Amino acid sequence: MLRTPSVPNYWDINVVRVEEAGVPAETMLAAADRYLADCEHRKLYVEDEATGEATRPFFDAAGWLTERYTMMRRVGPPSPVAHDVREVPLDATRPLRLEWYGEHGDAAFMAAQEPVWARRGMRAFMVGADGFVTLAPGPGAIEIEGLFVTPDARGDGVGASLVGAALAAGGEDVAWIVTDDEGQARPLYERLGFVTAWRYYNFVRTPAR
Repeated sequence: MLRTPSVPNYWDINVVRVEEAGVPAETMLAAADRYLADCEHRKLYVEDEATGEATRPFFDAAGWLTERYTMMRRVGPPSPVAHDVREVPLDATRPLRLEWYGEHGDAAFMAAQEPVWARRGMRAFMVGADGFVTLAPGPGAIEIEGLFVTPDARGDGVGASLVGAALAAGGEDVAWIVTDDEGQARPLYERLGFVTAWRYYNFVRTPAR
């Protein structure tokens, strides 16, 4: 279990981790209700891919968000940057984050998110109002935490430039990124040299649900 009592409703860092294989969905739900009782949300991080796949229909039927993610790793120098990418304060990304999160994020969510990002030393970069990327430094590696490009700007290399700028700013040869394994971003990361290390599942019941 990972808890951050100062921001109990920021669900990225208030989560029950399911590390063993074969845990039934009902057991996961009971654990989430017990350990996240003071939170408005529920979140389960299911490390075993087969267990996540087996229990996903249960949480789908209950109206939760269910997503399969892939952790990807890259080794090597930064990729080229073809756009004007500028480092910005974390709060400058709020309009784009609102668009990115859609119905699943709001001003309160972001207000909880930014202090946590600041404590982690997160940095943000933007290409005008077309997109942003955030990165977290670490010993010997960086992690790209979020990447979003507006629909109108997609297909013009904005995402690749943002990633390249983040890699260069991070100053490390090793980089990690987590992405929706079933979405459109993974092929972009593969083109930029990221390879899948492992997959896992996130099951989330947001406050709106």
